[in-house]
Amino acid sequence: FMILYLAGLQGIPKVLYEAAEVDGAKGWQKFWYITIPQLKHITFLVVTLGLIGTLQMFDQVKIIGSQAPLESTITLAYYVYDSAFPGASAPKVGMASAAAVILALLTLTIVLIQKKFSGEGRDLRD
Repeated sequence: FMILYLAGLQGIPKVLYEAAEVDGAKGWQKFWYITIPQLKHITFLVVTLGLIGTLQMFDQVKIIGSQAPLESTITLAYYVYDSAFPGASAPKVGMASAAAVILALLTLTIVLIQKKFSGEGRDLRD
């Protein structure tokens, strides 16, 4: 995520900072009134990608899942895997498929919200 922020910082026009200096803005004011507003789309993208990554978390749960009390670390992605490939018992393919559809719908909802708030189709510098 830091690479996204670095790219966003490099995309901020230097003219904005120079104009703020001419107007007498200090370092904190430039950060608050120029940097943060210019990075709001990057921040929203990072939050969206983080949420989607959290929904799809699997490997950490697989590694520590048997150590957690009362399956407290189970995520939806791990539930899909565990239902489809339970090991000794019979697989619950229907439950796994339903959970996978719910996971896909949650991910799609997050993406659509991100597209709506990012203003897809218009100039992002507005």
